[in-house]
Amino acid sequence: MNETILTLWIIFATNGKYTEITQVYARDEQHARERARHWLEAHPELPEYYFRAYPDGFQMARTRLPGVIKIDTEDEQP
Repeated sequence: MNETILTLWIIFATNGKYTEITQVYARDEQHARERARHWLEAHPELPEYYFRAYPDGFQMARTRLPGVIKIDTEDEQP
């Protein structure tokens, strides 16, 4: 059993007036883009987006998202 360490990536999508965010855990930015592809395709009204890694975690209101997680490699989904 192998472990993979995934980093928290926050994706900010905007049209200049309205912004939405989502998050994924991924190995690197390319993997984050692959994992966020369906979400981005579902929001064509938000054509500008950028990805930012948060290895130290991210605080949203009362919820703290961990910056990294470990998963079993065979459990990882694309």
